[in-house]
Amino acid sequence: MKVKQQGFILLMVLVIITTLFLIVTAWLGSTIAKNNLFNSQFLSAKSYYLAEGAIQDALFEISHNQDLWDGFTTSGDWQATFEKDNVFSEGQSWQVKIQNTDLGQADVFATSTIKISNKNYRKAIAAKITATEDEERSIILNYD
Repeated sequence: MKVKQQGFILLMVLVIITTLFLIVTAWLGSTIAKNNLFNSQFLSAKSYYLAEGAIQDALFEISHNQDLWDGFTTSGDWQATFEKDNVFSEGQSWQVKIQNTDLGQADVFATSTIKISNKNYRKAIAAKITATEDEERSIILNYD
């Protein structure tokens, strides 16, 4: 009778260990999936704000550079492209294209890229800008 009890106890221990193994494996898989989702969302947000910052940088350049400001405010077909690589660290870049639609009015297209390993996280933003008629070289930014 003792041999049957020992066999039963061994069987119960194996069932419990197998059950715990399955629970831990499922939990670990879930944790890894959540971590990947978090990283993807984080990098997506980071690339969005990188593109947002690119627009602000381009607007600063236009309002503080006489040649750019004159082109923007006096030429209906003026256009400019601004690019920056390795913005905060290697693999982060942005590009802003500005195309006048009228004097002192333009469409703005910004794209940003964050390269990590073999993946690229990209965001694109479109906006419109308008020069104000004051003497401070102000630019109004409107998102579509």
